[in-house]
Amino acid sequence: MMNSFGSKSTLTVGGSQFDYFSLELAEQAGAGAIARMPFSLKVMLENLLRFEDGSTVSKNDILALARSAGAAPEDKEIAFRLTERESQIVADIDQALLRIREGSYGVCARCQNPIDERRLEALPTARYDAQCQAIIESQNGEDDLPTL
Repeated sequence: MMNSFGSKSTLTVGGSQFDYFSLELAEQAGAGAIARMPFSLKVMLENLLRFEDGSTVSKNDILALARSAGAAPEDKEIAFRLTERESQIVADIDQALLRIREGSYGVCARCQNPIDERRLEALPTARYDAQCQAIIESQNGEDDLPTL
């Protein structure tokens, strides 16, 4: 575990100690104008600080997010869309793992037919077989089941 911005702190409550990562300390250490960031980005930034390991989360990742508060509106929109897409990918993977545990992986959630193995190789998070996916897309994604 790394602590590039010296933001790791300890809170003592009722005899128990809890580690947390101070956004104020990270800002003082040069991470950027964190105080001006929206709350949702502060939550994400604290998580990056907590999981900084130099490979999965690097100092540059933390700086990129922290400095986005002062970025031009176009840059913020691009960063938000990337974050939104990455969140969707993680959610899709979580759903696929849940289907594996439940034993329903590889079965179309709409018609209950097996999903072709080639489709699963190309898109391991697929919930629908190709035919049902085409129907859903032709209906602009409207279906009685969520697409996740």
